[in-house]
Amino acid sequence: MFKTDGARPRARLLSVLAVTGLLLAACTSTASPSASAAGGGDCIEAENGVVTLTAENIAFSTDCIEVPAGEAFTIEFANNDSAPHDVAIFNDSGRSTELFKGDVVEAGQSATYNVPALDEGEWYFECTIHPAMNGTVNAVAA
Repeated sequence: MFKTDGARPRARLLSVLAVTGLLLAACTSTASPSASAAGGGDCIEAENGVVTLTAENIAFSTDCIEVPAGEAFTIEFANNDSAPHDVAIFNDSGRSTELFKGDVVEAGQSATYNVPALDEGEWYFECTIHPAMNGTVNAVAA
């Protein structure tokens, strides 16, 4: 038998704790809902009342949509993924009030969502099947 002063077990424990801390940091985000989507930070603006949104690799093509406040708009949604998706808009990331919910779109299919007018402000959107797919709808005054 050999004697140890406890340095190796302590070093091993510290290594495990360090790796665990890094993994937790990578999996935990304090970012806003719009920053958690894989689409990036640039808002897609509605053109003539139409927004084009795509789903691919379990992510939306953007995490920020800008629409005119007080005007109905259309989301042209293309599901280029291998899983079904939808688009829903809520008052906030707590999803306490649903403002719009589109039908589920199967893989490889498309849909046109007619969204009622939103009051001026910031709203939350997500795929209700994959809530990590989410972002912000900014309804701005004309």
